[in-house]
Amino acid sequence: MAEYNSTKDLNERKRHLGNALKYASSYPVIWSTFYINWHRKRQNFELGLSVKLWILVSVLNSLGSLYWDIFVDWRLFNFDDAKDDSLDFGRSLKFKKLYYLAAIIFNGGIRLFWILKISIFLNQNPLSQDFYSLSMLDFTLRILEIVRRGVWVIFRFEREWVVGGYGVL
Repeated sequence: MAEYNSTKDLNERKRHLGNALKYASSYPVIWSTFYINWHRKRQNFELGLSVKLWILVSVLNSLGSLYWDIFVDWRLFNFDDAKDDSLDFGRSLKFKKLYYLAAIIFNGGIRLFWILKISIFLNQNPLSQDFYSLSMLDFTLRILEIVRRGVWVIFRFEREWVVGGYGVL
């Protein structure tokens, strides 16, 4: 928000505000996770509705972050720059289109797979969990998250190289 307040350019202000909203969308996820874990420790609470609410806010947060990655950070599908009405990436590319599509699917898949993993954990009785399976799933997802962030960096750097600087939202 400090960048939003100190920037005069309207397009830059929109980008800073959008980025702040993207990060703010994680607060309901954090709060609902705290709420669920707090009540889980007391073992006197039915988690059904709370877990469903957590899944909803987590999906919204993940989809918003995925949108930001694709349209702002990677600046793909910028229809203002597209040459015609066809579905195009709207800018010159350094990689094959298949790589961009694979990166989008991988990025979204890993973002949403975390939700599946946590929702499985939250819906189980802590005493009856198969800790080995959950640990392996957790370890695998942590490695995939590192790879996802690496892919994000590659396409973010590629966008900076091709487009240069930040573009319009």
